[in-house]
Amino acid sequence: MTDTFTLFDLDEFCRRNSYTHDTLASELHVSRATVFNWKKDPRGLPRVVSLALAALEANPELRTSHKQLDSRQKAYRRDSYQVLKG
Repeated sequence: MTDTFTLFDLDEFCRRNSYTHDTLASELHVSRATVFNWKKDPRGLPRVVSLALAALEANPELRTSHKQLDSRQKAYRRDSYQVLKG
């Protein structure tokens, strides 16, 4: 593995590690828009993101449970919608 991830490598990383852009954003505590911006940026990923992805790939125990994150996010969205709906 190289020490930087290219645009193709971000998609490949997601495939190899069963991440969607949503779950990757949650894992890294950034917005989905940030992940999409990284994909479009011709300079590639910031160095710190490359290091974080390398750490997640090398140490699977660092990963959070995507199912827990997804269910909490769904509950938050549902509850927020109910409050807005009135």
